[in-house]
Amino acid sequence: MRLKLNGKFWSLRFAKNLRKNRNIRGFCESPETKGKRIVVDDSLDGEELLEVLLHEQLHALFWHLDEEFVLAAGADLARNLSRLGYRREKT
Repeated sequence: MRLKLNGKFWSLRFAKNLRKNRNIRGFCESPETKGKRIVVDDSLDGEELLEVLLHEQLHALFWHLDEEFVLAAGADLARNLSRLGYRREKT
């Protein structure tokens, strides 16, 4: 899937064993990277998946922000959206 953020495109990918092999839940490549990707561990679900998707998109949108801010913002947004009933539809 392609995501457009701040006028640039990222390829969204779900990867097996990302947490196991690299001890991370996801990552976002720099807005200046050619063929940039947002990669998320495919074992995530529910609010944790929503949090990581938001977190990595926040990095793409606001590359200059520090990790602590992005962590807190992603968690807050995911919690609030979950409380409002937002869920991922299985395709």
